[in-house]
Amino acid sequence: MSSVMPITSNMLCVSLNLSLPATFSVNVDLLTNAGSKTVYADYNVVGETVESDMLTIFELKVDTTQTDFVQFVVSVSEGTVIRNVDIQNKHCNSTDIS
Repeated sequence: MSSVMPITSNMLCVSLNLSLPATFSVNVDLLTNAGSKTVYADYNVVGETVESDMLTIFELKVDTTQTDFVQFVVSVSEGTVIRNVDIQNKHCNSTDIS
């Protein structure tokens, strides 16, 4: 799944909802006109043996003078299920965290 989001504000609200195996890795990269950078990374705790669900919500500042579009690349390890990725061109608010 892929889409291009026009940038109208300098903040993005990103929400990731994942089901994780005991051993996992998650990496999120942001691609813009100005280049690419890793904006989120997470890995299992060494010795972990339990599967879990994860909901992560974070804000990301975007320089609107350098870019007019963004693309996210979400990379996960084998066995990880991506339930939902939601990206909105605004600040996160308390209803985003419910």
